Amino acid sequence: MATRTSTVEITMPQMGESVTEGTVLEWHKQVGDRVEADEPLLDVSTDKVDTEIPSPVSGTLTSIAVEPDQTVAVGAVLGEIEPGDAPFANGSGGEGPAEPPPIQGNGGVNVTPVAARMAGEHGVDLSALSGTGPRGKVTKDDVRDAIEGNGSASSGPPADDLGLGIGGRSGGG
Repeated sequence: MATRTSTVEITMPQMGESVTEGTVLEWHKQVGDRVEADEPLLDVSTDKVDTEIPSPVSGTLTSIAVEPDQTVAVGAVLGEIEPGDAPFANGSGGEGPAEPPPIQGNGGVNVTPVAARMAGEHGVDLSALSGTGPRGKVTKDDVRDAIEGNGSASSGPPADDLGLGIGGRSGGG
């Protein structure tokens, strides 16, 4: 009398005492895909950190409850996995499905909360940046590079006109 219908919930983890919510950036697996315990399932972003959420068990991903760019509270169910070895409705056997191609560009407002705050404080035009985060997301490092003149921000004068001394040669002493 085995109940093979039980599933394990994938939940939004607590990633710091003051963190109360997170945004799903990207799922690395699709419903029906086989996953191993501790294999990265999805990327999430909070106001403090972007991180991968690993699979709690080996099995088959049976549902995705939160789509990319949705924000949920800590503890919210992100998806479910049916533990075990049998494939779920995918039937693809072999080595498993190929990962979807990465999305190019930053799609307008594809930016972490910290990067958005930094850009606002320093007058950086986010649409002028090429994001280096998951799915082309603009990160605080991208904004920092733009502020320091190492990025591709076009919201102000060239970096060497800002008096940062970074035009021409790259330093030395």
